[in-house]
Amino acid sequence: ATTPFYSTVTTTHLTDTTTLTPEYWYTNLRNTVQYHTTIQNLLHHGHTLYLETSPHPILTLPTQETLDHHTTPATTHPTLHRTHPTLTHFHTNLATLHTHGATSTSTSSSSTAEPRTTLPSYPFRHRNYWPAEPMASDHRPVSATPSAAPAADAAAETDQDTAGATTDALVLRLASLDEPGREELLVELVRTQVAAVLGATDPREVDPRRALKELGFDSLAAVSLRNRLGAATGLSLPTTLAFDHPSATAVAAFLGTQLDVGTPATGIDTQLDRLTAAVAASTDETERRRVAGALQDLLAQLTATADPGRDEISERIDAASDDDLFGLLDSTFGPL
Repeated sequence: ATTPFYSTVTTTHLTDTTTLTPEYWYTNLRNTVQYHTTIQNLLHHGHTLYLETSPHPILTLPTQETLDHHTTPATTHPTLHRTHPTLTHFHTNLATLHTHGATSTSTSSSSTAEPRTTLPSYPFRHRNYWPAEPMASDHRPVSATPSAAPAADAAAETDQDTAGATTDALVLRLASLDEPGREELLVELVRTQVAAVLGATDPREVDPRRALKELGFDSLAAVSLRNRLGAATGLSLPTTLAFDHPSATAVAAFLGTQLDVGTPATGIDTQLDRLTAAVAASTDETERRRVAGALQDLLAQLTATADPGRDEISERIDAASDDDLFGLLDSTFGPL
């Protein structure tokens, strides 16, 4: 076989698929499936991207739970979902796979609608099936360009290499806020991701106090939310996040305990420390020049406030003659 075949019966790579005899499949049905061990062996051999091809995801969650127990970055994705039987949902999953380095050779995204053929009915209906002319498709052509939903979902899941930078950026934003401000920011972050998982266009439609299950969450949606929040925060979050913390408010509170922000910003010294860290982390030259100008204006205000007689002294020095200035130096430092 050209595609490596890993057996959940033997947990190993079968190089000769002609051994998949009736006896093999009988053993597969009769004995315990060694799925967990097989996934571990796949990880050991460098396989880090998993795709469940099925009408509805059954193995995505247990696969992800197995992956989470290993230090090697890996991810799993479904293809279809029984409550979202659309090509848009399918393309969303393809776009997500693409952001993790997968390439697709499928031509199913062609802008030309493919014809559909009626399949044979159930035998008990006693109907004959004779192939006829292909029926015209009743669905609209699908553009080869991904829709906004796949693009948004793909953008939300960043590579593992950027997790540290993502966490630092979020921590800097939180550090500049007081406690209510931090809670509001995290709740808004969670509501945005929950809305994306549910397909809502406005995060304000999500009641942060309502149970996620009541909003329509299932196990796959829980994994999707975990992945999206992990990408948005840079944190390694548990697969059971949405079950252990069953509302957007509860999830936000949990994120607050995982981000090392420190005590809420209070006092000028603390604010200056936060500003110093933010400037050091910024790479935008336009932003840095704007901040520099604002700081110079602030320095001028502070100087004028701290020493109101400074301008008068400057005027006296400017009006003094050379003899007056040399006399001042002699009286202060002695004859030169």
